[in-house]
Amino acid sequence: MALAFAGCERSPESSVMRSEVLHAYTAATEYRYSNYDSLLVWSIRLDSLTSNGTAEEKAMSAVIKGAWLHSQAKYFQAKQLYKTVLAGLNQSTNDTLKGRIETGLGIVFRQTGQMDSAFLHFYRALRLFERAGNTEGRSGTAVSLAQTYQQTGQYDTARALIRSVLGSGDRIHYTTQLIAMHTLANIYGEMGLIDSALRIDKLGLKICDDLNKPVIASTFYDNKGLCFRELGIYDSSAYYFRKCILIDSAAGNVKQTGDSYLNLASLASARKDFVTAEKYLQRALSLCRSCNYTAGVTSAWSMMSDLYRMNNDPAAALAYKDSLYSDYRRANKRDRQAMILELEAVYNAELKDNQIDLQNEQLERKSYFIAALILLSITVLATAVAVLYRFRIRRQEEKRMLELKAAAAFYEAEQQERLRIARDLHDSLGQILSATKMVLGSVNEQADNKSALHKTTALVDSAISEVRSISYNLLPDALQFGVEKALLNLARKLSGETGIEIACEISNSTQSKIPSDVVSLSIYRIAQEVLSNMLKHSQCSMISIKSGYVDTTFVLEIKDNGRGFDSSEIPVREGGSGWINIRARTALIEGKLAIISHPGAGTSITLSVPLK
Repeated sequence: MALAFAGCERSPESSVMRSEVLHAYTAATEYRYSNYDSLLVWSIRLDSLTSNGTAEEKAMSAVIKGAWLHSQAKYFQAKQLYKTVLAGLNQSTNDTLKGRIETGLGIVFRQTGQMDSAFLHFYRALRLFERAGNTEGRSGTAVSLAQTYQQTGQYDTARALIRSVLGSGDRIHYTTQLIAMHTLANIYGEMGLIDSALRIDKLGLKICDDLNKPVIASTFYDNKGLCFRELGIYDSSAYYFRKCILIDSAAGNVKQTGDSYLNLASLASARKDFVTAEKYLQRALSLCRSCNYTAGVTSAWSMMSDLYRMNNDPAAALAYKDSLYSDYRRANKRDRQAMILELEAVYNAELKDNQIDLQNEQLERKSYFIAALILLSITVLATAVAVLYRFRIRRQEEKRMLELKAAAAFYEAEQQERLRIARDLHDSLGQILSATKMVLGSVNEQADNKSALHKTTALVDSAISEVRSISYNLLPDALQFGVEKALLNLARKLSGETGIEIACEISNSTQSKIPSDVVSLSIYRIAQEVLSNMLKHSQCSMISIKSGYVDTTFVLEIKDNGRGFDSSEIPVREGGSGWINIRARTALIEGKLAIISHPGAGTSITLSVPLK
């Protein structure tokens, strides 16, 4: 958030405030997806620090307070806060802060069902982040925009946005990557692609477990619960919703806890267990009322009415709906009165604070206070810089790991699509074209149609060849006979094209466990990428490929006699391909990659893949 203060000329007293605000904002950011009670504490602290601060400092405070208000479903208050702060940023050139406030407004409008306004604010935020060159902000807003397209049923656009974030190769925060993965899993679930959704959920939960991020893990558990409910596996669905309740209630996320109780109520209702369903609905209603979660309250009393109707008690259903509706209106009235009183109290407190600040300002002009504050500002700023430096170093390794795992999720979904398309081309379109050619060949070649027949046959031949080429690029034919046969064919093909000797030695052992289609294709693509790198860069005259099995592990070793390199300095990314692709595909199949190379001594790359 150093951008929040770029170019500001401030007094020494203000400099102290700047460092304290930066420290509080950094600390608060860590609690956005871990503990909402702690987030509230830091929000109050930021409010106090920025009460007389600049528009930029107040905007930083609004970002944190808005995050807490979202967790409590207090969208009206969040909207008023964002609009007030945004008006104060009219003269500011800080596009990053403006973008964060616009994103907050987009979330408010999406959560309250005002989708047109949500799209408007999200696209405004994207333009601001692009102008500021803020990759993190642009990626986070793209994920929120994808969620909006998802809620309006535009799944293809939503999926394309998520893939642009996960496959961009940009360095973004782990929370953004995890939320993007969860959104993609949600999209697949709603599209009925349950297997793909559950695979992403599994990977997301493993990453959350590695980083000890239970609140983000709750979103993946929620999606698993929804997927199993869709499959009719109610016991598993209830298990995951209960896990969400444990996590969200501990974190202070009242809104999400209420949603989980609503989900449990729907499961009990589907099982005709009306007593349990009513118990869950009463709990959900209490939670949703406590945080003024309008949509949750509406769902709860509507489900309660439906419950009584299914229980063959229409009179009670109508009476219950009427009483709950009246109670809901009274609660809304009390909330509005409480909010007016709160605004009046804040206004009066600000008047008193302004008077006190005016008196303090006159006293603080004395030189000995100025000297003391300058010394304090230097100390606090140095401490903040040291803390931020350690924080960044600690996060670097976590980000690298997450980039690989997030890319792995993207590649897995992509490879499933490749397998499906390749089989469709080969089994459907290819067969139709072949049959068409046979029919054309059986037609009598009369003098007046002989030329047209030959042209048509030639076109069909060309189409068959093109289908075979596309199908081979997506899924090589040799993979039907095993990955080792495919590697042997690949070695022969590349050796013939380049003139470089490529020896391929495959095992003759018979294994009870063989690589699956996805694993085989990933091994083949990794080998392609490695061989391509060697042929392009190593200046070698010979390459050897060996493959075999050690117990239940498939081992592939590729060596060259080229110029080699320092393997301790392997680049993390090469324009979105190269080593990042090799590592991502290796992570996808839970394999291990060993790279040994020294200048002038060639290169050896060993891939080990456990077979399940």
